[in-house]
Amino acid sequence: TVDQALMTAIENQMTSAGKMGGSQSLAKIVEALGAEATPLLVKLMSLPKAPHGEVAELLAKVGDAQAKSQAGDAYLPLVKKTGGAEPGAWQALGLLPSPAVVAYLKQQVEQAPWQQGQQAARALTLQPHPELGDFALEKAANPKVHGNVREEMFTLAATCCGSATVPGLTKLMQTSTDPMVKYRAFSAILQGAGAEGIDPGLDGLQNAAVKPEDAEDFLVKEIAKLGAPARQASLKLLASPVPLKRLVAVLCLGKVGKPDDAQQLKRLGNDKATVKGFPAGQTVGREADRVASLLAKGG
Repeated sequence: TVDQALMTAIENQMTSAGKMGGSQSLAKIVEALGAEATPLLVKLMSLPKAPHGEVAELLAKVGDAQAKSQAGDAYLPLVKKTGGAEPGAWQALGLLPSPAVVAYLKQQVEQAPWQQGQQAARALTLQPHPELGDFALEKAANPKVHGNVREEMFTLAATCCGSATVPGLTKLMQTSTDPMVKYRAFSAILQGAGAEGIDPGLDGLQNAAVKPEDAEDFLVKEIAKLGAPARQASLKLLASPVPLKRLVAVLCLGKVGKPDDAQQLKRLGNDKATVKGFPAGQTVGREADRVASLLAKGG
């Protein structure tokens, strides 16, 4: 009875004031009610005067998948009516991804002006969407799609669609003529697959010319962000038959390697292989000797 009285009071406040009044205690009450509050929250998402953004955040915390889907369906007609003009509308849709909501967001990505398409694309990145891998890859690869929207599609492929997008991102690297698209795809592979994505990701650059500064900024630094797993992956890549992989591994060990790794690097001292885009004298062996010397000195 007390809980029902609380929910009646919550509904009255939310619908009469049109907001939660900045009251953290009100949100805490709803969270404490938990699943018992979800029918009310679903109902609020259909009411024009409710603070939909805040209600959606609460549903994301206490609602199950069915409640979120119902809430998304309840809110979608309001968004269509206003064109998503309400503050927090796109985030609310992203947090409540019913099949109808996902279809609407995809439609906005494809057909709406880029500003609205970007909002819809960003909404899709708020929840896991393994089923959207092909969609994300298609839009990320399309140079006719606005750059801001493409960026969100790379994020979707990397963080919400799982490691299944790695082959598609690798293919994109191999087929794109834009170096920055190649490097963005490589970053997305690392985001989605972690250190396991280094080897297949570098496959996407085997036939490309890689400038030393680009290798440093877009390959080595990105891999080094992975920390200890990057070191282990780099040590394995020292034995790769692909010169680019060996060179990138050497350069990565310059950032994440340990003194004990110097011995393995010295074994590459006679490696005369070069990488397309690097100066002719900058061989794998020369870089291996340089990095080995730094690691041996503790640097």
